[in-house]
Amino acid sequence: MSYIKLGAIALSLFTVTAFVWASESDELRERARAMQREAAELAERGHGKEAENLERKALAMVEEAEHLEHHRPEPSGC
Repeated sequence: MSYIKLGAIALSLFTVTAFVWASESDELRERARAMQREAAELAERGHGKEAENLERKALAMVEEAEHLEHHRPEPSGC
C-alpha cells in the first residue's frame, strides 16, 4: 500500500512540476511578444538602436522559453 501512495505522490510532483515549467515558458513567450511590440514602436519613432537591442533581448527570451520547454521533466520518467 505504501508503494502505491509513494507512486501517486511522485506522479503528482512530476505533473505539477511540468505544469509550472510550461507556465514559465508561456510567460517568457508573452513577455517576449510585448518586447517585440515595444521594439516595433521604438523603430517607428526613429529609435533604431534601442529597438534593435530590445528585439535581441526578446529573441533571447524566446530561446530561453524553447530551452525550458524542451528540457522539462516528463511525468512518465518514474
